[in-house]
Amino acid sequence: KPFAMEELMARLDALHRRSQQEAGGQRRIGEWTLDPRKRRLKSTNDVIDLQPRECALLELLLDHEGRTLTKKFLLDKVWDIRFDPGTNVVDAMICRLRRKLDVPGHHSCIQTIRGKGYVFKNAS
Repeated sequence: KPFAMEELMARLDALHRRSQQEAGGQRRIGEWTLDPRKRRLKSTNDVIDLQPRECALLELLLDHEGRTLTKKFLLDKVWDIRFDPGTNVVDAMICRLRRKLDVPGHHSCIQTIRGKGYVFKNAS
């Protein structure tokens, strides 16, 4: 049967998410451990609670680690908006995540690719 590549990718992403949930779902991000069920970041010294969309955005960035994600893609997947409303909601959420994740004096794990979008590069 013919198929759409977008549908195939969506199905693979769903299978990946389910396998992560079955395995406990916790993921390492540098010195942090993300628990998506509790929407919580833990390190040896700190615990940070995430808002639902912050957690969804972080999981999406982790799922596509090393790949540049456009603002349009992020709006579609995290906010379920299929057009660019001309707001800076993605930029603001990325800024909030950076403040929570980044260690002063080190490079950010969420990098901006000018004119294209954002890419997540785990330092660990």
